[in-house]
Amino acid sequence: MAKNESFKKIGLPEFEKLGLNRIQIQGLALLKRPVAFSESMPAATNPVIASANILLLCKEGNARVMCNLKEYSLQRNTLLFVLPNFLFQVLEESEGFLIECIAFSFDLVSDIRLPEDISQIIQMVEIKPCLSPPAQQCSEFHQIIELMKEQYHTPALYRDSVVRYLLLALLHKVSSWFSPRKVENHPAAAQRDEEVYRRFMSLLLKHYRERREVRFYADKLFISPKYASKIITRLTGKSPQSWIQEMVITAAKSMIKGSNMSISQIANELNFANQSFFGTFFRKHTGMSPLEYRQM
Repeated sequence: MAKNESFKKIGLPEFEKLGLNRIQIQGLALLKRPVAFSESMPAATNPVIASANILLLCKEGNARVMCNLKEYSLQRNTLLFVLPNFLFQVLEESEGFLIECIAFSFDLVSDIRLPEDISQIIQMVEIKPCLSPPAQQCSEFHQIIELMKEQYHTPALYRDSVVRYLLLALLHKVSSWFSPRKVENHPAAAQRDEEVYRRFMSLLLKHYRERREVRFYADKLFISPKYASKIITRLTGKSPQSWIQEMVITAAKSMIKGSNMSISQIANELNFANQSFFGTFFRKHTGMSPLEYRQM
């Protein structure tokens, strides 16, 4: 099974299938109107892997989501930036919950000048993808989105180019919210520790199925297991071993609920010696057997 195939994907093709996409331009999916997660991302009740950049701005109500195994609360004017290969799940949403949603590929604006510090901003998003900008900035976000939608009310010769430049304006706006200049007094040591955490999570998403030892990830980070544990536990409140176990359990739950694979096949896919070892591991961390979880 290919990397990340344990999870369904959410990205441009999935949004297009929903029939909520008004703008027909390659590399961009802009939903016609604010929608609930249940309408825009029905698959995300189980963990999914993002296959595009997805900007979500909460307009009404509240929700709880998981992004790369960390839980975030969304409420009015909360922005969530989901990058490709991020693990994402909707845990709960209130009645009347609505988000403005846009998914895009950086290829769409690759020939236009991107924010100079975009790589640093991406690193910051990987550490903390959720923030609450001031109401005025959120209003500007909505205004740009509405301008993009209005381009498709009537045909226009340069319509696609206008939309691309509006997307670029939106990226500059959002980038300023995540800008490293806002944390220029952040100690260098703290930045190095956050880089260790960011790289650990990236490695975990890549290797969770075959490797469950902290030493494997520490070796990849060129640090000792003890030092890796110290940094990650201090930054997140959870040890590397806890993160590894949670990632495996999350993948197992997704396959149990979201596929027709047998429990034996899932155990093999997650590199357990046999179904019995997998069942013991799953029960230890969830309080139920894989079959009991499937029947819930």
